[in-house]
Amino acid sequence: MTRRRYDLAVKYNLFRCRLSDSEFDEADAERVYRWHIKKRRASGFIDAEKQEYGVDQTLDRYVADARRLLMSMTIFGFDPQFAIPVDPSGEILGGAHRLAAALALGLNEVPVRCMDQAAWSPDWGCQWFVDQGMGEDDLQRLERNWRVIHGRVSL
Repeated sequence: MTRRRYDLAVKYNLFRCRLSDSEFDEADAERVYRWHIKKRRASGFIDAEKQEYGVDQTLDRYVADARRLLMSMTIFGFDPQFAIPVDPSGEILGGAHRLAAALALGLNEVPVRCMDQAAWSPDWGCQWFVDQGMGEDDLQRLERNWRVIHGRVSL
């Protein structure tokens, strides 16, 4: 897991708050999560707030899907059938929500599937959040959460 994926810290915090084990409340974690998804989606995909694109792409749907994922993983654990795909350098190619939920649930290892392809996604590292205008308090929380998950993950 590389510093290109600070988005994992946002997702992790949303899940930790949902599990009532975080430094700030779930509403604030959801605010940061929504901000993050909106900024990511606006950078080249669709506007996640517009209903005309379909309910599947709305911010509300992202939040609802994240909650369902966490509930499912709380009950059933991490399904090894859906291993996290990683590139040759260990960069996550997909499954960021599943990985963040697993970490929030205290799992220190998750199954991975090594792929030949290199990461194709943009760099969602700390600088991306700064460039998008994330507030200083949120940036500090993001960094703290990143250190927690980066120190625990084993891919």
